[in-house]
Amino acid sequence: MEFEYDSKIGFEENFKLWYNENSRERRAYNQEPHPFPIGKRIFTELYGNRILEKKNLTNFFGGADGTETEK
Repeated sequence: MEFEYDSKIGFEENFKLWYNENSRERRAYNQEPHPFPIGKRIFTELYGNRILEKKNLTNFFGGADGTETEK
């Protein structure tokens, strides 16, 4: 089953869903689930770019639309 990232919930919630699905699938194929830290690393490699979706980037890039703001 292909995991579908849900942008309506946070990165951590998506990770928990993915990790549970991935572990269930690995067990179904008689494989050990990934240890939690390894699963976290794999998920971050796959979906780490999504971390910024919910964050307010004003502090990093100026205005909310990415334009600079006067200081």
